[in-house]
Amino acid sequence: MSEVHDAYGCISGADRGVLYGYSGDAYNNLTDTYEYDYGKGPAPSTSCQAVTAGWTRHTNTIFNTAASYTSNNIVRLPQETKVFDAANSCR
Repeated sequence: MSEVHDAYGCISGADRGVLYGYSGDAYNNLTDTYEYDYGKGPAPSTSCQAVTAGWTRHTNTIFNTAASYTSNNIVRLPQETKVFDAANSCR
C-alpha cells in the first residue's frame, strides 16, 4: 500500500478534503486519491495519516515500473486506474 501524506486541502472553495497517497518507490507517483464529502474530511495533520472510513471516492492508480520503461525515463505511465465509490465498489 502506498504512503498517505498530509496533503489535505479544499476543492473549489468547498469544505471538502482530499488525501493523496504516493508510491514508496523512487518515482513518487500519485497512487491513491481519497475524496471526502463536505465536512467529512480528516483534520489536517503534519504527519502521515492512516486512511480512515468516510471517503466518497477513492481512485487507485498502478504505474508500470518495469525496467524496460524506467530505463527509457517513462516513469509516470499508468498501467491501471480504478475508481471506487463510497461502498468500495469498483466503478
